[in-house]
Amino acid sequence: MLILAGNAAGPIYTVRTSAMEPTFLIGDHVLAPGGEHISDLRRGDVIAFHYPPDPEVVLIKRLIGLPGDHIRIMSGVLIVNSRRVSESYVQHSAGASVSPFFSNFPAYADKEPLVLPGARKMLDRYAASGELLIPEGGYFVLGDNRDYSSDSRSWGLLESSQIIGLVHEILSSDDPKTNVPRTDRVHVPVQRGSLK
Repeated sequence: MLILAGNAAGPIYTVRTSAMEPTFLIGDHVLAPGGEHISDLRRGDVIAFHYPPDPEVVLIKRLIGLPGDHIRIMSGVLIVNSRRVSESYVQHSAGASVSPFFSNFPAYADKEPLVLPGARKMLDRYAASGELLIPEGGYFVLGDNRDYSSDSRSWGLLESSQIIGLVHEILSSDDPKTNVPRTDRVHVPVQRGSLK
């Protein structure tokens, strides 16, 4: 994600990776004006934030874990606070080649080469009994293209100071292969989270 432009409504970011497919496509231009109080965010919200390993980069992901939550993934199924979560927006496209760590988080972390130091620190401090306890001040995010997303599993937790705010809308979209506007992706509101 990079800032594309600013306007009266707030910054516009352009999606550059497939990590949030099918919700967001490469070439989508999204509005994330920020300004929400951190306590107004809820599980399942799509948020923009400064990427912890490189704060100059802005990413969008789905907010999954709030302080005090217990998170695990078993056979690709998200479990939050001991409850299986139905996620109709998630895409699993790797099939049998999916990383065991990504599909069974936090298990197999010692065998996963894509785990960066921030995630190793998170796992050492907060993973126990096959789940991750989100500490006070921590936020856990995942991409909707779950098998191919670099997210909290790879680089660790977000702090509130890194969160810009909600992604409100897909303003427009351009197919990166043809540069043709996608007319079905103009002023598409982004639904608020409803994970329980």
